[in-house]
Amino acid sequence: MIRSPLVRRVSIYLVLSTAAVTGVNLMDLNQSSTAPFYIPLFIGIYILSRWIDRQLEQKNSPPDVVNTSEDTGSISNPTGFKS
Repeated sequence: MIRSPLVRRVSIYLVLSTAAVTGVNLMDLNQSSTAPFYIPLFIGIYILSRWIDRQLEQKNSPPDVVNTSEDTGSISNPTGFKS
C-alpha cells in the first residue's frame, strides 16, 4: 500500500476527479452549461476522497495496544522493564 499520506490523497483525488470529468464530458452538454456542475462536483469529490483516505488510514494503522498487565501495583519504566 502507499506509505505517504500525501501521495495517497492526491492519487485518490486524481482518480475520482478524472472519472467525474470524463462522465460530465460524456453527457454531451454544451460547454457553457457544464460549469455549474463542476463546483459542487469537485466539492463532493474532495469530501469523498477524504473519507476514503480516512478509511484506508484506519485500515492500515496498527491497533491500539491495551495494557492488560496482571500486576497493576508496579509502575512500568519507559524501556519496558518493571522497577
